[in-house]
Amino acid sequence: FRSVDDNNLSAISDTDNTANTVAENSAAGTEVGITAKATDLDRGANVTYDFASNPGELFAIDSATGLITVKGALDYEDKTSHTLKIRATSKDPQGNTAIQTKDVTIAVSNVNDIKPDIQNQTITVKEDHPPNTPFLDINP
Repeated sequence: FRSVDDNNLSAISDTDNTANTVAENSAAGTEVGITAKATDLDRGANVTYDFASNPGELFAIDSATGLITVKGALDYEDKTSHTLKIRATSKDPQGNTAIQTKDVTIAVSNVNDIKPDIQNQTITVKEDHPPNTPFLDINP
């Protein structure tokens, strides 16, 4: 009797149907809309996930589930998207190893990260101020 490696590791797919987008300044652990999935039908095969490329180490991937989350600080003004290379590795009990990779792009959305502080302010408007004309500019 001889064990045969009949089934190849499938290509990596994204099982998360949401957009691959995350807001700048998102907290570590925030999901980015990507869950990598590859399968190997060989008996006893185990598929794990990591990054072949993760510039800036801004993202994390769960090695068992393929879920990608924020790890570092994202800033839309610095970079509006990030391209990562996901690696799926399958190893069966006989020691056979197979690897698949896939490039994915995560968009970073802009948020208003410069919020004015106008608490406890008194604003006086002249009684005869013309209607429909500005009387205050809160932009820095």
